[in-house]
Amino acid sequence: RLALDDRAIRPIFAAHWIKLCVAACAESRALPPGPARRLPLLACVRFFAGPIQERSLRATVHEAIRFVVEGKVPKTMT
Repeated sequence: RLALDDRAIRPIFAAHWIKLCVAACAESRALPPGPARRLPLLACVRFFAGPIQERSLRATVHEAIRFVVEGKVPKTMT
């Protein structure tokens, strides 16, 4: 349910969330019965409960290059 709560705005993020849910369920089923079987699912819930940062790697790299080459401080650091 957390993956479908519309917290991820960009489609690629929603797709990653769904893939993470599927993987956590598969890992959980692959483990032997016992308390450890819940760990992949709990990790998935913990990830979804955290803050979302939808920022492209391209923008981050561009800002880093401008900071190093031109000395321009990114707005996120001011």
